[in-house]
Amino acid sequence: MDHSRIWQQSMQDYETYLHLIRGLSPHTVMAYLQDLKKLYDFFVYENTQYQKKLPVPFAITSTDIQQFLQYLYRLGIQPSSQARMISSLKCYYQYLFENKKIQKHPLQSIVQPHTTQYLPHILAIHEIEKMLSSIDLKKTNGFRNLAILEILYSTGMRVSELTQIQISDIYLKEKCVKILGKGNKERIGLLGSKAIEAIKAYINSSQKIRAQSNKGSYLLLNNRKQPLTRIMIFMIIKKIALQVGIQKSVSPHTFRHSFATHLLEAGADLRAVQLLLGHSAITTTEIYTHLDTTYLKETVKTYHPRSSCNLPLK
Repeated sequence: MDHSRIWQQSMQDYETYLHLIRGLSPHTVMAYLQDLKKLYDFFVYENTQYQKKLPVPFAITSTDIQQFLQYLYRLGIQPSSQARMISSLKCYYQYLFENKKIQKHPLQSIVQPHTTQYLPHILAIHEIEKMLSSIDLKKTNGFRNLAILEILYSTGMRVSELTQIQISDIYLKEKCVKILGKGNKERIGLLGSKAIEAIKAYINSSQKIRAQSNKGSYLLLNNRKQPLTRIMIFMIIKKIALQVGIQKSVSPHTFRHSFATHLLEAGADLRAVQLLLGHSAITTTEIYTHLDTTYLKETVKTYHPRSSCNLPLK
């Protein structure tokens, strides 16, 4: 029996399942498969007791998994990366269990390592305004770059979602855009007046490029008439932030964090923000409530019986 071939076939079947049944993005599928490949490599290359007889994936026990996790710990893999990898492997073995390839889930009793939850970086409103106003519309791609920032801040969409937006997904009269999110779940993003103006101006300015491109249905195109990638958008935003003197780490996701935080600071309902962000669980959205320190300080100042002592709130 060629155990290596069994592993490869199982991973191919799993990849098909992730694409067709789970509807995950190619980027997410690749990450899941890379974690599974690390488990395979551990048995093949790193652990001498398995090198003479490679176990098939269906024969892996919880003891084998524990040895793999100890190996990750010895390598100095961060707890957050370990936790992600455990989640990924749990998904694979749940798939095997549901398809009756195994009778017992080897990761069922595995506890994920404790990870520190860091608050996301956000931009202040004046910093976003500074970035937007710095874009020179007379320069090549000025209208496009302005549209990128306005859309990200108006909708809070992910950069991977932005790269997939087609012109037909935008409904200017209704002031909204159709977003295809994680798991191929559709949602509606709302476009503010500034975002609509920027989109209109960009589409008008890019008519010539679109006429020459076979990818013209995508909203955002580069100078080679191809759709913008996530990396390209990251570099555009990073460059603008540095040009206006913003020292903090700024990425497309910073605009998503800022979108959510500014809405909650202004009194928006947490459930509404969850729907706008496309979070499947409201607990994911709740992290943004920790950022609204201004509101919390004002609450204490107004209602606490000893707040009039004028001690500084830190």
